[in-house]
Amino acid sequence: MNHEIVIIVRKDSSNNHQDNVHAILPSPMKAFFILPLIIIKLSTIIKKENPDVIVVEGGWYIPLLISMANITKRKPIIFVFRGLVLETLVAFHAKSFLIKTVARLFIKINHAIYKKSKFLIGTNPSLCKFYEEKLRKKVTLIGTHSIDFEIFKPLDAISSKQIREQYGIDKNKISILYSGAIEEWHISYLVDLIDNVVQLDKEGHMVQIIIMGWGSCRDKLLNLIKKKIENGVKKDVILAMPWLEHQIVPKIIASCDICVDPFLRPHPMNYAPAGKLMEYMACGKCIITTKGYSNEELVTDKKSGFIVDGTKTNLYLTLKNILIDKDNIKGMGQIARETIVKLYSSTNKIEDFEEYLKKASMTNHPTKKITDKK
Repeated sequence: MNHEIVIIVRKDSSNNHQDNVHAILPSPMKAFFILPLIIIKLSTIIKKENPDVIVVEGGWYIPLLISMANITKRKPIIFVFRGLVLETLVAFHAKSFLIKTVARLFIKINHAIYKKSKFLIGTNPSLCKFYEEKLRKKVTLIGTHSIDFEIFKPLDAISSKQIREQYGIDKNKISILYSGAIEEWHISYLVDLIDNVVQLDKEGHMVQIIIMGWGSCRDKLLNLIKKKIENGVKKDVILAMPWLEHQIVPKIIASCDICVDPFLRPHPMNYAPAGKLMEYMACGKCIITTKGYSNEELVTDKKSGFIVDGTKTNLYLTLKNILIDKDNIKGMGQIARETIVKLYSSTNKIEDFEEYLKKASMTNHPTKKITDKK
């Protein structure tokens, strides 16, 4: 199926310098106050590009924004579920009354929009189950998580050493990488992870924690790290990476030894997105992820990775056991890579998505352009 893709991204996206990017959208809280202006801007883009199908991946104000901007043309919209940001935020993590109120409002609006939509896609079985229960309608499972195995892949020893030297990762230590969002609900876990690595260093293990990611609480985390260093923690135990271009991220992942999947605590539900975990596995990394999440659909405990309960103690013991038996690190990484390649190297999922796009486009007119909202 031949199509042209038009991408609309948020301001902090790494895609915002590409030629096919047609709009830059603000953060959710900023958008809440200028939503009418954004709707007009996006409506102009839709009118100009005249897409046959609009693919929406994202929560917060995005479903409302696209629906309002599309109200005159009535293009078919496909909503893609990759995570549960709003649901987990409201249920467990938001401390601000304003954020909770806004999030609850958007949840109600979004669910109302989804209920009217003909086209709903989930990227893993758990997400499909969650939204089917919430919306009481069918959500189609299509593995739209696409892994480029030429980009996310293991590095040879020489390349790995070069990346470590270039970005300040200690080549003589076991590197433990956290790559993901840094929001308020991640802070307690990240602090525990850092404390565990610091303790392992004090016990004589050669370890270094690498923090790579962005979010509204990145500065808060950096300040916490600074205070720990001022209180005597060695500088070379904690490395907070600066902002990196998207193309370097796979190389950083592949150069590290152990990769930790982002945990949310308390555990909200069994429907966590597995995108970052899949990237870790594609790079052939020894991974640690959380029991109870949909990540268990990908990881076999003590074979392709470690599944823990997310508590500080359990995480510490798991890390310590890995460091004691270092030979397992590479072997588990190889199995993780083999697992993800077997599941996602097939073109079947791409073909399924193409067929779904074709089906959606037939509700309007023959496909000419597809708008992809990330």
